[in-house]
Amino acid sequence: IGQCYFESEQYEFAVDALKEFTQNYSLNSHIAGAYYFLGESYSKLDENGLALESFKKSIDLAGQGEFKTLAFHGLGWAYFRLGKYEEALKSFGTPEDLPDDPATRASFLFGQARALAKLNRHAEALELYEKVLREFSSSEITGDAFFWKAESLYNLERYAEAAELYEKILNKLLNAELFDDIQYNLAWAYVRLAKPEEAIAHFEIVAEKSQDETL
Repeated sequence: IGQCYFESEQYEFAVDALKEFTQNYSLNSHIAGAYYFLGESYSKLDENGLALESFKKSIDLAGQGEFKTLAFHGLGWAYFRLGKYEEALKSFGTPEDLPDDPATRASFLFGQARALAKLNRHAEALELYEKVLREFSSSEITGDAFFWKAESLYNLERYAEAAELYEKILNKLLNAELFDDIQYNLAWAYVRLAKPEEAIAHFEIVAEKSQDETL
């Protein structure tokens, strides 16, 4: 029942059902999966501390089952959202530890790259973004990977490459959700490239269209 609630995006109901299951059926063969879905439900509710606890229990109980890999994936993103980037990087593992499933493998690599970037290890992050884009070009995280690759290029002071990539993202609408951020970051890339007219044009787009007051 808890998994059904989760899959129907009723996360609070999922938490209640899964907590009851873990408390009453601790020896059940599905216990590792229950803790995994409990962790995912907490993540959806932005209760990342509770998500961590659930993912760790799933890992402890999963043995070598499928939920162990999934729980490490959830654990990595929970640590990431809590700003614990070293722990996130460790949870996402190394390339030798990655799963065979293409979508999950891409998300593990992307998680490693995001954690490395947060740790200001942008050159290493860039390599992983490029690996994701090269090997998983049809993945649903492709748009995000392009955006964060451009971010790492900018932080590596490779402003011309960053600007070119931001323009590519805009032209191909690879990440509509980050439209304002792309325009803003592109403007700053042009500032760094001493191209004031291009920078002003993109700043004006942000000023006119963005609902984000922080930009």
